[in-house]
Amino acid sequence: MRIIKKFRIRMIIGSILGIALLLVVTIFVFINQPSFGRTPRGERLERIKQSPNYRNGEFQNLHETTLMTSDRGRFAGILEFLFRKIEGLRPDQPVNAIKTDLRQVLSLIHISEPTRLGIWIITL
Repeated sequence: MRIIKKFRIRMIIGSILGIALLLVVTIFVFINQPSFGRTPRGERLERIKQSPNYRNGEFQNLHETTLMTSDRGRFAGILEFLFRKIEGLRPDQPVNAIKTDLRQVLSLIHISEPTRLGIWIITL
């Protein structure tokens, strides 16, 4: 019985590793095809050179694009984005609120929804 369990575990691990290896090889072959990222030549290169955005041997953005670069790593940038303190999230003064009857608001929503859909339903 123990031998069968070990064999089964080895088969599962072998299958997973085989699938992963096949996936890696497939991606490697796909990326290294000549048509994938090849520098333009001939007619295509001439068409690119005719583009109004192509200047000085490269494409130029129509609008200034700022790159978000820093000396920090990617993980540190994510942590700062998630846990930084942002000023102005809470109002300095209390927000004025109008006390309403929630049943009246819900009944208006309930009445307006069927009419928005073009359905007339009379409810009590």
